[in-house]
Amino acid sequence: PYGGFANPNAFAAPSPGAARKGNVGKFFNRLGAVAAGALTGTGTGGVSEDDVVFCEERDRVFRLEQELAIASLKAGRALECEEKFSDALGELGLECVKLAKREDGDAVKRGGGAYGESALLGRDIALRARKMGNAAVRVSRLTRGAVGQLSRSLQPLHEYLSMMPAVRVAVADRNDALGEWQRAASELEAKKARLARLETDITNMLKVDLLKREVFEARQTVEVARGEYETIKARHGDEFNRLEKSRCASFKRMWLAFARTQAAHAERAMQVWRAVAEDLGASPEEWRGAEEANGVEGGGSASP
Repeated sequence: PYGGFANPNAFAAPSPGAARKGNVGKFFNRLGAVAAGALTGTGTGGVSEDDVVFCEERDRVFRLEQELAIASLKAGRALECEEKFSDALGELGLECVKLAKREDGDAVKRGGGAYGESALLGRDIALRARKMGNAAVRVSRLTRGAVGQLSRSLQPLHEYLSMMPAVRVAVADRNDALGEWQRAASELEAKKARLARLETDITNMLKVDLLKREVFEARQTVEVARGEYETIKARHGDEFNRLEKSRCASFKRMWLAFARTQAAHAERAMQVWRAVAEDLGASPEEWRGAEEANGVEGGGSASP
């Protein structure tokens, strides 16, 4: 869903075996050339990563990845707490129901008969405990369902993070292509410098002819490496743009779904608790006073 980066075939990492078989020598040659260029300011044939926009976007994406990874952990912890709260509330509800059953049994055993004052008081306490327990169990189930919906609403966050390794592989491919271009350009500059020295010596004309062919071949290698790098460079520009647009659209939907789920769950839980509170003796005027204090009247939002 996030552009070309989501295609694992397009950015598949090379197998470790292939790297061991044919690229070890090339890797150390490239490493030496890049290290020498970094220390002396030469050795790259005048080739460097000059795409400032790409560098800034790459660094921004990697910083964003770190922040979203933390956000993902925090979201998981929040949902885990909600789940534990749901379990604890359900256990409380069941215990209230058990307590109500005990209260009913004890009410009959008390002195004064089944309709005596003590028995009636015991049955009243049992009824209240049962209502409280049923409400707690119901809210526990609502919370459990809300946790599942919240988890699904946050799925784009985890999808984005799971796609980041492919982005890193793509960036590594670009760095490899740039390194190959730098190595080829460095070799070309070295051959041209050697050719310039030999051309002043008439006794080395055979070597000059051979070196001219090598320079020609090296120039072709540089063009091939440059073309490959430019292709990757152009592709990455489009892919990073698609990545960001897709992420923004997906995250907008994600946060909206998260807020809607929370609001719907809060509304359902409030209805359950208000109903049981009124059954236990609360007045509806209490809610009206609280709504007016919060700028809400008649269940709707107050006009600004």
